[in-house]
Parts: sequence; structure tokens; C-alpha cells
Amino acid sequence: MKVIMIRSPMSVLEKDHIGYGWTKVNFSKYENATDVIAKINEEYTNGIGRHSNSIKRFFNLTTGDIVVVPLSKAIAIGIVNGKKSFDQNLAKAKACNLISVNFFRTNNGHILRIPRKSLTQGFESRLKVRKSNTNLTDFKKKLLESLIL
Repeated sequence: MKVIMIRSPMSVLEKDHIGYGWTKVNFSKYENATDVIAKINEEYTNGIGRHSNSIKRFFNLTTGDIVVVPLSKAIAIGIVNGKKSFDQNLAKAKACNLISVNFFRTNNGHILRIPRKSLTQGFESRLKVRKSNTNLTDFKKKLLESLIL
């Protein structure tokens, strides 16, 4: 089980998905990240640049992985159920490549917002990384403990 931070718009989260850009390439049509990266290099004149690890992290999310989505002064946490899809209407939000996620919710159905001030300093600092996604597996034990309590 991996723990990955993913930046994604709230409008996408509310539909129980996380989203990622690259509007010219539909990730759900590919079997592996290597083929996705090859297609991105083919479709974009500047190629993939330094984004290959981010693309691999997003593409390789599987059922049971945990995603942490930074929000304003809070985080949302969800469990990946793994279904990939594509929605061109989310191109402006840079979130057209989608993976379905079951987010923790309040009793009245809203996405549970965990205040950042309740996180450890190291975990909260890692959320400030400017990348679209990053590995948080180092914080898995603490995260699971906080979900159980």
C-alpha cells in the first residue's frame, strides 16, 4: 500500500475522483506508465521534462492505496478503488485523467477535512512540496494511526 499526495481540484474530489493533467493523452487507454510517457513525448513538443516520476506515481496507483489531497488549511484522505477514466471537460482544471477514490466523509456526506494543524510538523511540511504529487509512504504509520483514532 502506497501513500501519495495528489493535488486535485475540490470539484473533482466531490465526485470521488482525483485528477491529473496531460489533456492530449488519455491514461485510461494504456496498460503501463512507460507507454503513457512515450505517448506524452510524442504529443507534446517539449516532451515530458522532469515529470516522469509524477506520471508513474499517478498512473501506478492501485486499489487500496491511500491518497492525501492538500486543501486550504486542511487535507482530504481517500482510498483508491482504481478505476481510471478521462474527462476532457476537466482540461482547464488540469484534471482530465481521473482515478476513482473513496474519500472519507462526514455523516452528512461532505468530504472530511482534517485540519493541517493536527498533523505532525514533518507531514505538514511535506504537503508544501510544489509538485503535483509526491510520495508520503514515510508517513503511512502515523496517517493510519490518526485514521483509527
